[in-house]
Order: sequence, then C-alpha cells, then structure tokens
Amino acid sequence: MKRGVDVRACIRCATARGHACDKSAYLSGVSITSVYDIPEWIKKSDKVITLSG
Repeated sequence: MKRGVDVRACIRCATARGHACDKSAYLSGVSITSVYDIPEWIKKSDKVITLSG
C-alpha cells in the first residue's frame, strides 16, 4: 500500500468475519467495497490479485 496499491475488501466477506458493519476502513488503507463494484474495478486495473479461502 505504501507503493500505491489499492486494497479493497468486500463488505459481505469482511462483515462475515467480524471486521466491518459499515463502509469505514477496518485496516488502515483498506477500503470496504461491495461485490457490485468489482467488475468496474477490474476493468480499470492493470493487474488484479484475488485471495479466497
């Protein structure tokens, strides 16, 4: 993140894990977003990394 990486977390996933109940950042520099924002975000990105369990 110090080098300009935009890190986002899905509000549904974050809430399910007890991290967020609103759209405020739960970790410094991490934005809470919606799954509906993902397609547009991917279209605008040069590279995308996803992590899942």
